[in-house]
Amino acid sequence: MQEFDPLHAVKPTEPPQFVLLKEVGVMEDYTAVVPIGHLTEVDALVFLQEMTSNTTALIEKELNQLGGVKFTLVLTAELEKLHASAQQGYDQKTIITMAHFRSNAMPILNQGNIMQNLRKAKAKIRKSLDEFTKEGSGWRLKRCITLDFGIVQYRPFRGRSYIKTPAYIPPRSVINVRNQDNRCFEWAVLSALYPVDYRQHPYRTASYMGHLGELNFTGVSFPLKVSDLTKFERQNPDLSVNIFRWKSGLYPLHVSTQAGREIDLLLLTDPEEPEKTHYVWIKDVARMLFKNSNYKHQQQGGRMENLLGAALAPIRPTSGECVYTSLLEPAAPYTHISEKEYTKMKSRRDGPPPSPARALFLEST
Repeated sequence: MQEFDPLHAVKPTEPPQFVLLKEVGVMEDYTAVVPIGHLTEVDALVFLQEMTSNTTALIEKELNQLGGVKFTLVLTAELEKLHASAQQGYDQKTIITMAHFRSNAMPILNQGNIMQNLRKAKAKIRKSLDEFTKEGSGWRLKRCITLDFGIVQYRPFRGRSYIKTPAYIPPRSVINVRNQDNRCFEWAVLSALYPVDYRQHPYRTASYMGHLGELNFTGVSFPLKVSDLTKFERQNPDLSVNIFRWKSGLYPLHVSTQAGREIDLLLLTDPEEPEKTHYVWIKDVARMLFKNSNYKHQQQGGRMENLLGAALAPIRPTSGECVYTSLLEPAAPYTHISEKEYTKMKSRRDGPPPSPARALFLEST
């Protein structure tokens, strides 16, 4: 029987096929060997493009089996350049080396983001190759050798859901509980209901252990989705929870009109793992807004940018209803408000003052 030779097994016009090299649990390594004389071996851009169909099919297969995956691509290539003596007109000597160009680990949770993340992976490889062969280095691609493909099961909400507080948030404006589970929403709400002095470690879950079980999460799964807030509030009628995100300013994901103890939460996103999110309690909205509006405060005569009011202004919920919006940008241009006006809005209603988010919402209606 003739031994299989991957260098000559594929026709010069057909893209190489991935072959499984190693399988360990939910981790698999594949490789595609470029045959000698293949039409794409001297052009990395064309080669990666030709491999798109095979790579996509492999990702789809693993995604259907595992439910969520992360993959990496590694291009192994042979490069060459003239020896210094050859460049000076002496002996024609060529230096040959082998290099590996790796993509970032790309998460895939559904088929809708396969092509986007595959494009990013290929772009990272091309950028690394371009930097290696940039003008002045003397290196040029001789041939593509292999494309390695590694894939592993990915469960973004398993293990630690804690995300470090971003730099744009000033100290002591939020309470970010360092939980080791996926119940960050519960810890954030408890930190708001039972505030702990900074000297008593408000960022530790141990500070709130005694209150576990007080909230009703019947039928609510974790990690909690913003769309499940209405159900949570129905089961906890004494709470009124607003959810915000940050993108060049605060914008609402959920604005509650339920009467009760008002709590403002910020939903953070891990920059390295966009699918991973984490709730924190906004203890001091004004402090956070002021820090992030310092430039405009100086440039516009002492007026503080109202990042909440403009975002909430277009939302007109009927009494007793909860509003959920997935807008990624505020629905109206930012307006500005003075610090004096901001303070006045916080104490607009009789009785205990509303939360800053509620105050700005009431002002806009």
